[in-house]
Amino acid sequence: MLKRLCGAERWKSRGICRRRRRLHNAMKRRYALPLPEQEERQQSALVAALMGDGKVDEVMACMKKK
Repeated sequence: MLKRLCGAERWKSRGICRRRRRLHNAMKRRYALPLPEQEERQQSALVAALMGDGKVDEVMACMKKK
């Protein structure tokens, strides 16, 4: 019986932790700072290459500048 009660408490605490983690991640996304210009260029070059542009050299050049 005691083991069963301890198990229930453990599950309750996990639920709170999970909810807090979800809330924390949502707040991080909502109030995130804008990306630095260099990172934004890297991301846009990578997206363009992945979407079929095919200019992998440009992506590699952006990554090396870091």
